Amino acid sequence: IPRIENECRDRLLIALRDKLPFNISCPPEVAMPGGKRSDSAFTYGKIAVPFEAKGQWHDQVWSAAEKQLDTYYCIDYKAAKRGIYLVFWFGTQVPNSRKPKLPPGEIPIPATAGEMQVALQSTIPAHRKSDIAIVVLDASRS
Repeated sequence: IPRIENECRDRLLIALRDKLPFNISCPPEVAMPGGKRSDSAFTYGKIAVPFEAKGQWHDQVWSAAEKQLDTYYCIDYKAAKRGIYLVFWFGTQVPNSRKPKLPPGEIPIPATAGEMQVALQSTIPAHRKSDIAIVVLDASRS
């Protein structure tokens, strides 16, 4: 059964902790402008690239890259308008409360992590595609 988002995030950050080069750190819950907090940020010196994570089941999984990450976190001067949006993919063989949310409009329903990544990338405005990285972490057991 997929864990809640913060637990998924915490487990990922623990796994990354000793594997990041150049003393890059990735602490949880990083303060952002306007009293907001990103799930994390990859920090190195004066650079901090915000990281927002959602589970495939989250109500805002299809809009958070633009409406949360880009709007509230990428505006931080340390981010230089860049950010990382991560979605935890557990596949379709999960309890109903963890099933992938249906995509908006005419975006095809993804059946794999790869399809989810392509679909999410299609939701990013063209002028922001090079600044917002979309990562879908396949945690399915397929």
